Amino acid sequence: MALQASAEAVGNSKRPFLKSAGGLLVAVGLFHLVFSLIGLWALFLGGGSDLTERAGIAGVLDSFPPGLWLKLGYGYFLLQILLGWLFGLSTMAAGRACAQARRRGFVLWMTVLNWFFFPAGTTVGLVVWTGLRRPSVADSFDS
Repeated sequence: MALQASAEAVGNSKRPFLKSAGGLLVAVGLFHLVFSLIGLWALFLGGGSDLTERAGIAGVLDSFPPGLWLKLGYGYFLLQILLGWLFGLSTMAAGRACAQARRRGFVLWMTVLNWFFFPAGTTVGLVVWTGLRRPSVADSFDS
């Protein structure tokens, strides 16, 4: 009985790291969502100098001849916004799973994918990845 209680105490001593790492991942996920919202703002609202011009990137893309380039431009920006939302929500889900000590593989993959989002994603990803690779922390995850 005492051995089981001491094993639980050792497992729970690593939970504060997992909770703080999960909080960092949720914060980075929120950054992805906010920057996607900024992309939406830039696409549709930002940058117009007067009421007769179309605002934002839409106004810039309208200066090109109609056709393929316009469609590719809109498609690219909308894809970036969609991927930002998907990646942000996935990173937040990984942060929640990390805080609850579940789905270690998913959390590791999301931290590695965050390395591509410099500087915040890279920094948080490396810190969380380094901590999750420690055997004592890895053992505290539920199987």
